[in-house]
Amino acid sequence: MDKRYDYGKILSGYTRVCFVSYSKDTWYAFKGFYDYLKDRDDCKITIIYAGETLDLSFDGGDYDVIFVQDIKTGKTLIQKNLRGKIVYMPYYILEEPDADNPDNLAFIRGIVTSDIVIKADKVLVQSENMRLSYINILENETDIERRVWEDKIGVCSDALMRNLGKKNPDNKKTIAYEILPGSFLAYEDKIIDKLKENLSVFESYSDSINIRWIINEDMDKIKPCINPGIYEEYEALKEEYCSKSWVIKDDGKDGYKTAYLSDAFYGDLCENTYLFKLLNKPVMIADFNINNA
Repeated sequence: MDKRYDYGKILSGYTRVCFVSYSKDTWYAFKGFYDYLKDRDDCKITIIYAGETLDLSFDGGDYDVIFVQDIKTGKTLIQKNLRGKIVYMPYYILEEPDADNPDNLAFIRGIVTSDIVIKADKVLVQSENMRLSYINILENETDIERRVWEDKIGVCSDALMRNLGKKNPDNKKTIAYEILPGSFLAYEDKIIDKLKENLSVFESYSDSINIRWIINEDMDKIKPCINPGIYEEYEALKEEYCSKSWVIKDDGKDGYKTAYLSDAFYGDLCENTYLFKLLNKPVMIADFNINNA
């Protein structure tokens, strides 16, 4: 049985459709669905931008089907016991795993065993290989028969894949930038000069790039451990540059969203570098012993 789904197959029989997009930036992955439905007089379409958590007042309304893009929002929807069917389709494209190698599947196990995958009515993934990987993990991690997962998990057609993993078209590339609090402790005598140097170089290319500056929430915790003057200079740099049009302040709470919305990463070796590699995006690690960015 063909498990590849195009717009017609996945939307068949539904006239009241709700798209719960993680944010306005990730909406583009759903654009093809909207274009497919928008001219149908018999179809009611609702678009919701969920953010990190879905508004608790959302009760699912009278929708036949609700599409969701991310694990956090999916968990919230599942807990609401909504009337409509729920379809989960991640907005990002991951590196292809080896479906037959259990050790190679570890990096997606957390996603695959999440509430939204287990409890959604339909899950759409990027390839047949990814589908088999999901099925193999779920067969081993749950008491549910393999045939249930084989029926639930489908593959996006070429048409669905066209917008998957893409952000809204923009002529400028976005570079994610993160310097960890540990670097302020390890390179206290160099850190401010390095930040100034990095930001100056970024600004010289600001006609062609945006910088998504990941501000680590642990920075406040190390404040008592570093020279007050260094921390004040850091705060001044942050205030100055985060007000510029080419700098996007990122709270760093959702690495997948950060990686999805960026084209490459520059900074310290951290969890985000791992996510960028999973999404097949370039990574460059900062070296504080080199005097140029």
